[in-house]
Amino acid sequence: GAVNADALAGLERDGYALVPGALAAEAVAGLREALAPWRGVGVRDLASKSPAVAALAAGPVVRDLVAPVLGPGARLVRSILFDKRPEANWHVAWHQDLSVAVAEAADVPGFVAASVKEGIAHVQPPVSVLEGMVTLRLHLDDADGGNGAL
Repeated sequence: GAVNADALAGLERDGYALVPGALAAEAVAGLREALAPWRGVGVRDLASKSPAVAALAAGPVVRDLVAPVLGPGARLVRSILFDKRPEANWHVAWHQDLSVAVAEAADVPGFVAASVKEGIAHVQPPVSVLEGMVTLRLHLDDADGGNGAL
């Protein structure tokens, strides 16, 4: 379901909120099928490569989750797929994501640590920019304490 008052309060208090069942089972199955070509890998800029992901990002499910937090003008700025499995996993050290994808690298005060990841320019913006963003994480597999999910 959409973000309710309890989830919003949890987001404010804890920095995250869980919204079980945000996607119907049929939608999850459709996404799993659409993403099958990338099974066991990580993919950046996924919305430009998968029409199903682009439609989800622009559709009512994501809008209903994001708009109460960021307002109706919110838009997708990065889409990444991580399909981690016991037989196809990779180590990532503990970190905090601070980089954002940008249209092009430019010398702008406050935006630092420019890099290019898979042909996409990234920078670390000022905290004020990060404070106006939210990460939406969709689990298409079971994610619980028994399988190492975050």
